[in-house]
Amino acid sequence: MEVLSETKQTLITDSRIYGGKSTSSPCGYTSRLILEVKPVNTFLPVKTLYFDGISIVEAGNYISAKIPRCDIETIFSGSLLTPYRRHKELYFDREFKDKESAIELSIFGRDSKSLLRKDRAIDYGMFIKE
Repeated sequence: MEVLSETKQTLITDSRIYGGKSTSSPCGYTSRLILEVKPVNTFLPVKTLYFDGISIVEAGNYISAKIPRCDIETIFSGSLLTPYRRHKELYFDREFKDKESAIELSIFGRDSKSLLRKDRAIDYGMFIKE
């Protein structure tokens, strides 16, 4: 397994300027791990995992990943002129892809059985309701 950790600066852009040049200001950083993985279950096509967050995972670690395996479709009700449009999100199952985003990583010891740590991505709360 290969591990690449990227940290990028995020910007906020002022969109209120008309006819002129918009200004951008730094507003923080985002971290993303890119993991090249070899699934234990060979029927899984996943080769690359993206993890939006910080983790201590290292090359050679045994990990388990929670992957939201769904397509999301948003349906709106009401008209475009209605100030309070309601929407509903529908979730549809899909097959795994070769590149997936994980919302939780469980890192295991060398014996691949003892759990050492769990790391949750920035958007974990969007998918898991506790």
